[in-house]
Amino acid sequence: MRVLAPVGLLVQVLVGAGIVVVVCLVLFLTGVVRPGRSRKLQDGVDRASAKAEEKSDQGAGLFGDATESSLRAARRTADKSAEAGREAHNKLNS
Repeated sequence: MRVLAPVGLLVQVLVGAGIVVVVCLVLFLTGVVRPGRSRKLQDGVDRASAKAEEKSDQGAGLFGDATESSLRAARRTADKSAEAGREAHNKLNS
């Protein structure tokens, strides 16, 4: 049974990465189509991410720090994605 532990961790990492990719795509596409709505979605993602960062900061040791920094990077990526979508919207409408 010990062999399954690293596989389970790998699955969790892949699922987390998939979620980040989907959130970024949704924010980008929303930014292109409806920039105002993209800001509201971005605020929601930021609130949820900040809450998760807080919770992971309470985690033990290096694992909590690694989780917090990866969540922070995911939030920055989502923010840049939403901003890029809004910029694309502005270029398309100029």
